[in-house]
Amino acid sequence: MRKLLLAITAGLTVTTTQAAAQNAEEVFAERGYALAMDELCELFTADQRDALSVFYLQARGALIRAGENAAELDEYRTSLDDAAADQGCQSEHAQLIYQRVNEGYAGFERLMRMSFPADQFSWEANAPIGLSQTEWLARQDAAPVAAGLALVSGELEFVVDLPQVDGVTSAVLVLRDMAREPDLYDPTVGGLYPAPRHAPWLRWSAPDYARQLVFSRGRVDSAPAAELNPAEARQIYRFSVADAERIAERDPREAARIDLMDRRGERITSYFFEVGDLGAAIAFVRSRAHLNPDDTGRTG
Repeated sequence: MRKLLLAITAGLTVTTTQAAAQNAEEVFAERGYALAMDELCELFTADQRDALSVFYLQARGALIRAGENAAELDEYRTSLDDAAADQGCQSEHAQLIYQRVNEGYAGFERLMRMSFPADQFSWEANAPIGLSQTEWLARQDAAPVAAGLALVSGELEFVVDLPQVDGVTSAVLVLRDMAREPDLYDPTVGGLYPAPRHAPWLRWSAPDYARQLVFSRGRVDSAPAAELNPAEARQIYRFSVADAERIAERDPREAARIDLMDRRGERITSYFFEVGDLGAAIAFVRSRAHLNPDDTGRTG
């Protein structure tokens, strides 16, 4: 990948078909370099920046799933900052990047939906339809769980849609504490133990000795809950967009866990969904935010 740094003439791939024509290494390097140049020179709008992030994060996830080391990828991304600084904001290189991203964004802007497949499931992201104040914008169906970003009464939130379970008073997301356990953890110990009952597909998840807990903000009210899932009565728990970003920081191959708790704080049962390319899905939703003027979809 280091060789790509010498050949970057960064641009923005404008459709999923064209993105597929490039390999993930090229996409990661080119979009990463454009983002580095933007951080230095403020070349792009927020929507253009999010569009670049969509493909950069999607490529990063693909490379990790193919066996690349996440820390080395992040080190490479840091080296792109140095490369951008060497060129400078007044360089022909910076002007070329600006021109290509602006040309490419005109095509990207017409995309109304994108799919972000991972090992087991995919995040399906779409622009807001605008017919209701409550709708899914990015969703993963990991039956019996559905999770993702949704407008809930006009507010963008991360929600987890779960089966009805008696005696539940709260829900807690359980993520791997990356400081205490930087490596992936296999709860089955290579298949010696069974996978969790609700997630036979699971390979990696948070160990009990290194957990980061994220507490739900409560349940979605009955009326918007019925709009999100009109087919059956479910319990849908609310989390913030910042919580979704915390999930997206994890390895795309691992699972996030959600514990359902009783009034004594005891765990009743657990469900799981795949981290996958959630970060790319978040960036896509944000890049479509201008289509929904009531909510920017950005946390800062």
